[in-house]
Amino acid sequence: AFFFLILILQILFSRFGMLVGLPEPAVDITVFAVSLYVPVYLYKSMRRVYEQSHLASVPKFLLLTLAYFGGFSFILVFAALIAAFSI
Repeated sequence: AFFFLILILQILFSRFGMLVGLPEPAVDITVFAVSLYVPVYLYKSMRRVYEQSHLASVPKFLLLTLAYFGGFSFILVFAALIAAFSI
């Protein structure tokens, strides 16, 4: 739940930060900081839930990251093909 909350807050902050008068560098720094924090949070949560060492958690985290990236790439290519053939 925290992961989705922080992503929603990041989206809202980046969309409405300029409207409330925040300087652009503040918005950019916040988005950058959240983008760095999310993988750290996911890794630490995996370590805490599975109660394993760094040696066991790092390969699992990398495999999970690779699987998500592969799935995202597949869906992106599939959506691009559907868009290209529907024109």
